[in-house]
Order: sequence, then C-alpha cells, then structure tokens
Amino acid sequence: MIEDESDIPQDLSPSAALAYSAAVPQRPPLHPNVPIELESVLSLCVLAIYEYAQRGNIRKMQDRAGQALVSAMTMSLHCQTNDNTHYAEARRRAWWMTVSKRRMLRTGRYACRTH
Repeated sequence: MIEDESDIPQDLSPSAALAYSAAVPQRPPLHPNVPIELESVLSLCVLAIYEYAQRGNIRKMQDRAGQALVSAMTMSLHCQTNDNTHYAEARRRAWWMTVSKRRMLRTGRYACRTH
C-alpha cells in the first residue's frame, strides 16, 4: 500500500511497474476471521451504502459498488467454490455482499418509494 510519496518505487520501468505488487500491511486484521486482503472490498461496500444513505449520492454509490465488484473479481472471489480454508466463509460472504450491492443498483431497490 502506498501511503506517502516516499513509498513509490523510483527506478521502475513501465513493465516492472505493472508487475509491482504492494505488500500486505503488517498489522492485525480488523476481525480475526477476515483476512486483511478482503478489507478493501468490504470497505468499498460499506462506503457504497454510506454514499447513498448519508449523502444521497447515487452516482458515488454506483461507483463504489463497481469498484468493490472489480476488486472482488480481481481477487477471484467469484471462483471460490470448494474452498475449505480458514477464511473460506469470509470470502464467500464478501463476494455475495458485493454482488448484492451491485444487483440492488441494477434493480433500483435503493430508491425511496412513497405511497
């Protein structure tokens, strides 16, 4: 994770820059049953809900939900089928939470209805 300008590698060619992968932060996870790698996807899902619920900004909600979906697919959460590792349930839940936010946007269930 790049948090400061000094964290950016200086002598990288374009091809090396694409291959550069940031290290996982060396800190304890927020929850013992959720790997640190999933925290970014879950954070984007929470931010998507916040953008609409607190700020009323549907466009930003859609952007955040889209970012969460892309991140989840990059982590191959959609391919985790017979995973029996310690974090398998967290991965499945993160994937379905991400998908449900995206479906909610497509079906328009986030809209307030007055009767």
